[in-house]
Amino acid sequence: YDPAFFILFEDHDLSYRLRARGLRLRRVPQAAVLHREGTAGLSFRPGAPAYPPRRAYLHARNRTYLVLKNYGWPALLASLPGRVLYGLVYATFALRRGAGGAWLRGRLDLLRLLPAALRHRREMRRSRRVGDRALLGADDLSISPVVARTPFEARAEKAFNVTLRGLWRATRWIVP
Repeated sequence: YDPAFFILFEDHDLSYRLRARGLRLRRVPQAAVLHREGTAGLSFRPGAPAYPPRRAYLHARNRTYLVLKNYGWPALLASLPGRVLYGLVYATFALRRGAGGAWLRGRLDLLRLLPAALRHRREMRRSRRVGDRALLGADDLSISPVVARTPFEARAEKAFNVTLRGLWRATRWIVP
């Protein structure tokens, strides 16, 4: 695991790097992990007064860090419209839940990680055996069921998933 992540996207980063090196991963959909209480300051539970600011910070920073350190330039460019849209939607989500400042701090802290991301990118290029096209997809977002949504937000989430899938289909041919 890359310790820069701490939590959020660290497992995605590891699996992406392993698959890019040609290793096959197995998943067991029937497996379940039960968390007793979660991590203070990061987990959110039904009825919680606010979305945890630390979670918004790490999400805003780590998602883009993962992309910068792992995707090749064609995938970075081709996925830009979808990533910008996703970023705007998540920023709005964080703002509506009182974590806009934490989101902004996470985006700014990404600048500190940029040299490491570029170093990891060079290492990835040397060890890569599988291209981004074979690794990337456009599954629906996995939003925790405990995050309360207004009816508008639920409809917007569905439309957002359809839009992201369409953007991916439109740009997939660019990615080697």
